[in-house]
Amino acid sequence: MVKQRKWLITVVAAVLALAMGMALVACGGKKLTVTWTYESTQAEVLTEDGKALPTSVKKGAEVSFTAKGINGYEVVSVKANGATVRATNGVYKTAIDEKTEIVVETAEKIRNVTVTAKPTKLVYIAGEEVDKTGMTVEVEYETDRKETVTDYSVIYNTGSCFVIGDESFKVRYNGVTSETVALDEKTKLVVAIDPDGGAVSDEYIAALCEKYADKVAVDQTTKVVTISYAEPITEDIVLPVVDKTKTEVQKGLEGDYTFRGWKTDGNEAITSISKEAVVSVTCKAEYEANLVTLSEIKYELRKETVNKEDGTTEEKEIPYLIIKGEFKLADSVNLYLYEGNDEVEFNGPTIKKEEGATDRSFELLFNMRSLADASTEEVDYMGKWMDIKFVAELDKKEETMAIDMAMYGSIVDKDQIIHDDKYKYMFATYTDSDSGITTLKALYNEYVPITAALTGSLDKDGVPELTIAGVIDITEYFGKQVAVDIEVDGNRHYKYANIGEKGAYTLTFTLDKATFPTYKDMYMHFAIVEPAADDAEHTVIWKDGNYGNFTNTWVSTDNLERVTIGLIENSFALKVVGTKGDGYYIGYGKWGGMVLYGIQDNFETFNKATEVVSYKVTEKDGKAWLEMKGTYDGGTYATAADFEKAVKTFYMAWMKKEVWTPHAYTWGTNAVLTAADGAWTIELDITDVPVNTGTDSDTVYFHFGVDGKNYEIADADLDKIDSASVTVGGNTYEVLAVELWGAKLMAIKVAEAPAAAE
Repeated sequence: MVKQRKWLITVVAAVLALAMGMALVACGGKKLTVTWTYESTQAEVLTEDGKALPTSVKKGAEVSFTAKGINGYEVVSVKANGATVRATNGVYKTAIDEKTEIVVETAEKIRNVTVTAKPTKLVYIAGEEVDKTGMTVEVEYETDRKETVTDYSVIYNTGSCFVIGDESFKVRYNGVTSETVALDEKTKLVVAIDPDGGAVSDEYIAALCEKYADKVAVDQTTKVVTISYAEPITEDIVLPVVDKTKTEVQKGLEGDYTFRGWKTDGNEAITSISKEAVVSVTCKAEYEANLVTLSEIKYELRKETVNKEDGTTEEKEIPYLIIKGEFKLADSVNLYLYEGNDEVEFNGPTIKKEEGATDRSFELLFNMRSLADASTEEVDYMGKWMDIKFVAELDKKEETMAIDMAMYGSIVDKDQIIHDDKYKYMFATYTDSDSGITTLKALYNEYVPITAALTGSLDKDGVPELTIAGVIDITEYFGKQVAVDIEVDGNRHYKYANIGEKGAYTLTFTLDKATFPTYKDMYMHFAIVEPAADDAEHTVIWKDGNYGNFTNTWVSTDNLERVTIGLIENSFALKVVGTKGDGYYIGYGKWGGMVLYGIQDNFETFNKATEVVSYKVTEKDGKAWLEMKGTYDGGTYATAADFEKAVKTFYMAWMKKEVWTPHAYTWGTNAVLTAADGAWTIELDITDVPVNTGTDSDTVYFHFGVDGKNYEIADADLDKIDSASVTVGGNTYEVLAVELWGAKLMAIKVAEAPAAAE
């Protein structure tokens, strides 16, 4: 490659005695030498006033000079002792310091740059750069010398590549640009829709063809769809969508892959091509490989012939955990149970997919009795929740997954229980607090034939009672005792019953509010014990698992209703309510054990039988009041007096410096309740509510409720809040809804009123 020629030659001028004091002497009479270096046939260098150049100058003096190219050359740089000197209005200036060398560098001046041979490729798509193959670029200098160069730059009409509609380009060398080089045709923008081994639907392609006609092409081998256009389009190109109701993109056999969306070459997610796009883009489909599909998860007792130690055989019922499904892409499948505390796994058999098989179904079996067989005195797996791990292998790569209930909940009865002669086998579910994912677990416990029926009643004072009656059909426990307890804040409250000759037992709890408070989950436990007079001294003979929970499955559902409250989530429960409105649900807890949950039935009824119409703050007699208006159901409250009797107390509560302060209202004093003809008004004096900031450290939004239960509001009811505020005694009061404890609660906010302007 021939470079532009630059020239340097040293010319040491004679020492001259310059006029106007230019020839000065340094301190002590010693002169400082100035050396001028340049090619005199290529540059003319003179002092500013056109005189000869000085070769010795006093230290600190400033030399001013001009430098210009001659004979087809131009000055490309001027340096003093290696430092570049810039010209101002054509004049260079530099101060003299010790020995100084001034260098003037020249180079041939370019007359023009010409593309003497066009590149071989003259058709491009938007986003491509010039292919220089076959292109020749010639530079002509003012010295009449010519040379071919290769280190030129390509100049595009826009940016650093061809864009839609481009018809030419230029080249540039050392700041000089060539004439325009024409392309053979306009640059087209190409949208490539690459299904990556799959295919887009005929319907989608037909829609593109209808809109873009001959601009659309489909590669029948790769199934890549391209849309090419040289003129801007009028609307965005929408890519095939991820929609379960459509099959716009498919790969492999149906169900082998799940289409997840599109990504560009730059790995950016994309859903459409903007009509403003100027460069080509390739969109590649992304899939998730579906290794298998599952159709059923269950327990089942199967009779099988097994070998005995004495060489004979017998029929036994084998308790299997069964997972049925169909191969998709996986080469093999198996399942195993994993126990995290002891970090052990129990493997089931592996099933391989037969090559070319038309029936791709499989059935995985895991013998649950093997868990009991693996237990030792040191490690007992009874009652332990085992992770069900499902493993599918594809191309020697394993993918392990748990049984996600969001995905597979419809194919498993999580409440199913089977039993053999010694153990019962069941499922459990666990929700991870971080991810929110609920997964299925497998466990076994000792099989004990127990039944329990729940009955609710009232004692002579109208207090709720719970009676538990059932049968324990195990002869060795006849004559022992049943011990049932309800745990409240770590304290267990026991009741005992003798087990009769036929295994029958009956016991009764009096559910007084002092012992079993409102709005609290209280766990229940069940054990068989040696008879004992002292609660603290009883000896447990048997309990269910490690914790001895009162198991859900012992209870009949004949007289129970389905409810969601506390830990009783969409499960069966008995409801019993006393004459004072104190009530309880006794039902199936989410962890597999019975739960007692206390309620105030007045509130439950109030919530169901009333509708709030409006909330607002008002000023009355120099005080601030919260006013609520609503209606009540005449079928529930026959008279206004019935309604007034049911709504006994209203309260507010706030937290100041992490201390909760409750405040109960008294009708006729700081609260007014009026009701008539199905309509009611409640007014609460809120004047003494202190100023609150609403910060995390000083949460003094005041939430209120009926009989100890927070009053919640739905998003649809937010328009019932009057956003107007009232100012009383220097404070401004406002009613609003706030997010607390995962719910929207009605609240009061109090702020200091702005000071009046002077």
